[in-house]
Amino acid sequence: MDKTHTQDQSDPKPGLQDEIYRAIDPFELGPIISKAQLSWARHPKELIDTINAWSSDALRWQVQSLRRAIGEVDADEFPPNPNDERFSAEVWQDKPAWDMLKEWYLFNTRWLQDTLYATPELTDKERNLSAFWLRQWLNALAPTNFLAFNPSAQQRALDTQGQSLLGGLRNFLRDMEHGDIAMTDRDAFRVGVNLATTPGAVVYRNHLLEVLHYQATTEKVHAVPIVIVSPWINKYYVLDLDQKKSMVRYLVDQGFSVFITSWKNPTSEDRGLGFDDYIHDGIDRIVDVACKISGSDSVHLTGYCIGGTLTTTYLAWLARRGQAQKIASATLLATLTDFSRPGDIEVFIDKEGLDFVDRKMEQHGYLDGKDMASSFRLLRSNSLIWNYWVGNYLMGETPRAFDILFWNMDTTRMPQKMHSYYLHEFYFHNRL
Repeated sequence: MDKTHTQDQSDPKPGLQDEIYRAIDPFELGPIISKAQLSWARHPKELIDTINAWSSDALRWQVQSLRRAIGEVDADEFPPNPNDERFSAEVWQDKPAWDMLKEWYLFNTRWLQDTLYATPELTDKERNLSAFWLRQWLNALAPTNFLAFNPSAQQRALDTQGQSLLGGLRNFLRDMEHGDIAMTDRDAFRVGVNLATTPGAVVYRNHLLEVLHYQATTEKVHAVPIVIVSPWINKYYVLDLDQKKSMVRYLVDQGFSVFITSWKNPTSEDRGLGFDDYIHDGIDRIVDVACKISGSDSVHLTGYCIGGTLTTTYLAWLARRGQAQKIASATLLATLTDFSRPGDIEVFIDKEGLDFVDRKMEQHGYLDGKDMASSFRLLRSNSLIWNYWVGNYLMGETPRAFDILFWNMDTTRMPQKMHSYYLHEFYFHNRL
């Protein structure tokens, strides 16, 4: 099943200059920028129209700023998106200076994005890729992300006599130690104490996983057990957060015997673990363990996220071997089976993006979960990155306790061979 992804032996070995270029521009945006510049040069009329559009907006901004300066009410020539909470504080409307800064940022942001989409001769792929990274750059440059340009953070510093800035510094140093921006209070949860509290036991262990068994709490027990294949991108307890948010607890209270995979968090020594191993020594093993302990000839199989993708592959593998009867039913939760349109993550799924991930995994033998989490956070950077940047560091606040965000930050690693195969064969080639 596995295929090895190796560089074509006929390709020349990349030199130092190529390596430096890849480090500076891993997604090869440079050629797209050069192409866009040449394209505008070949279309002078469209270029002049675009510059005129900016000049017109700049004039509107100047007129509105003068009106605000002499005491007129805010008319919001360039209003923020209704869902954009960065400028929701009243000071951005009430104070002319802050209103001018807000609208300067917003009109330039929109002009740059409109200009990119209007650039002649770019392909859809080039346009989407460059638009994604332009959006990241513009989001990072928002005035709200800087103490000097954030009136709410300045006011909080005055109100707390500088304590908010000290708290922000402590938060920053703490997050630097952990390697990512905290999305929730890290000290509010402990697995086994107030998370993953449904009583269970480890009934099997090998080099790839532990099998957790949760016994039914009822007198009568369903003959066919439920096997849940959790994602190895995150920890197993997403389905057992607490008593009120636990699918596991609900199922055992309905008389089901439940088995869940708790996957090993791979190290550099596990770089050779492949997708086949997750079939042979993972999902097939937990199904056999569940059948042996329950005495049933089959199981109800449930796959979550990438665990669902594994489940789908496993079902086909069983059918090919004439063993489909081992599965009484199958359920998929939040699972991709058709990767032709994977959503916004598609911006990373091209040759350059996959080469970047492969090079990164080659260094350690795995992809760190924090790297994967960062990629997903970039898809919604304002709410998943800069919102916490402002709250944690500029405002000096501790993010509120939220169990699902704690689970989301409790990341795991991806072994090199498996993850490379998964990205190439599923996401890139859509061979499932």
